[in-house]
Amino acid sequence: MKVAYASYSVIVTVAIIASLGRPIWCQTCGTEAYGGSPSVDFYVTTPDKSPHTSEMKHLDKAVTVQLGSNVTLVCTAKMPLGFPPYLRSYLEPNLIKLFVNYSFIREFNCDKKPRKVKTCSLSLVNVKPGDKGKYFCQAVNELGCTYKQLKVAITGGEQEGQEPGIRQGRKTILSKFKRSLA
Repeated sequence: MKVAYASYSVIVTVAIIASLGRPIWCQTCGTEAYGGSPSVDFYVTTPDKSPHTSEMKHLDKAVTVQLGSNVTLVCTAKMPLGFPPYLRSYLEPNLIKLFVNYSFIREFNCDKKPRKVKTCSLSLVNVKPGDKGKYFCQAVNELGCTYKQLKVAITGGEQEGQEPGIRQGRKTILSKFKRSLA
């Protein structure tokens, strides 16, 4: 009977935690490095601009990119400072995972070796409306994990909720109306 109650309380606890708005894969992670977990920075670069991390220091970072442009999402994980040197192998970020809209991204630029500073990137080439969403970077070492979130919004192209034909139809009707007044 105790086992049934224990498993029930675990399920309830997981359900409560999952309802807090964090993705399920990072329930044991935090947004700040703690207890030896790596520190994480997550930002966007474009071919014509340098990284603008100084503008994006809070958890819920957001960036707006132009439809058809090229951007790179960069995730940098660093070994935490202030720990004894003999723990180095435990403290180096050994895994970085990227997610978009809570789905794991399998293909991105990242090596598999543990390092003091590990940088991985995801290039979005010819940005499409489907590229918008919440991107997450999760860095893991032997002592814990940390994650950061970046919201990507897309501008340009058709206005949201309007079909191309509808916009074109409005322009045609407006031009006919103007001609009839002239």
